[in-house]
Amino acid sequence: MMLRSLSSSYDVVMRTARDTVDPATRAQLRQAVVAYGITAKDESPLQALIEQELHLCCIQVQHAGLDVQSNLVKLLVLSAFSSDAGFSTAELNSMTPNAIKRQLSSYDAIFARLIQKLFLHQTQVDIICQRLQRVLRGAAAQKCSIRARRLQESTRVTYSH
Repeated sequence: MMLRSLSSSYDVVMRTARDTVDPATRAQLRQAVVAYGITAKDESPLQALIEQELHLCCIQVQHAGLDVQSNLVKLLVLSAFSSDAGFSTAELNSMTPNAIKRQLSSYDAIFARLIQKLFLHQTQVDIICQRLQRVLRGAAAQKCSIRARRLQESTRVTYSH
């Protein structure tokens, strides 16, 4: 079973934006992990949780005053689904549109590989849930909140000089 790429999921979320979304519960995450591979792609509870987390991320970046329609903000959001430190505000502000597109593709591949490795090499549901909690259940949204605030502050500093 394949999930949509993070970029495609982000685009879906942009078409169905909500004002409020609650983080996934541990029980919802466990149910999604157990159901993964059993349900059809469009009905995947895991896909729904990924989109729920993307909604939370978008709400956070909007609260910081950023435009969720920009590819730069999309990159900021998708990078929150990775375990790396993400980009500094200077790196983000200096990226060309082509560099942003390449990085978006990279984060799609990184997340797809994470999901593939988890379900291919791990059979214990609790361990899979524990690892997915690093990006779901509000974790990516929290990263987005911090990174969006920093990016917004850096643009204010840049324009005030």
